[in-house]
Amino acid sequence: MLAVYFDTKTLTWRVKKLVENHNHDLVPQCLVHLIPNRRRLTEVQKVQANTMHDHGLPTSKIIGLMVGQADGYANVGFTKKDLDNHFQRTRRAKLIGGDSNATISYLLGKADVDPMAMARYSATDEGWMANLFWADEICSSNY
Repeated sequence: MLAVYFDTKTLTWRVKKLVENHNHDLVPQCLVHLIPNRRRLTEVQKVQANTMHDHGLPTSKIIGLMVGQADGYANVGFTKKDLDNHFQRTRRAKLIGGDSNATISYLLGKADVDPMAMARYSATDEGWMANLFWADEICSSNY
């Protein structure tokens, strides 16, 4: 443990506390790539993974290919879970501006053309669709 502070009188950093004994073994060099703050997908890896994912390759095959390109798990820089999380974030981003937006536009367009049709929706503060209600002429007359 090392605690430091900034001495405002001398304008230098000073050591406040130093404990040389460590309370656990250090991570072996062969496992350093698994430490969370050392794992990261580069932009190139994201684009490559997205392309393979968009063409139907499962995540396990994508990680296998990328590990092969990097010559081992220790060199790839991320885990399968990191890749799954990236795909999930990408999917959510597409939904915000993609499928849900297209659905809302379609239903509001139908409501503009048909006086008996209606569409209403609400979104959360984070931009997620919260509620969606629509009814066309047939639904309205049946009601």
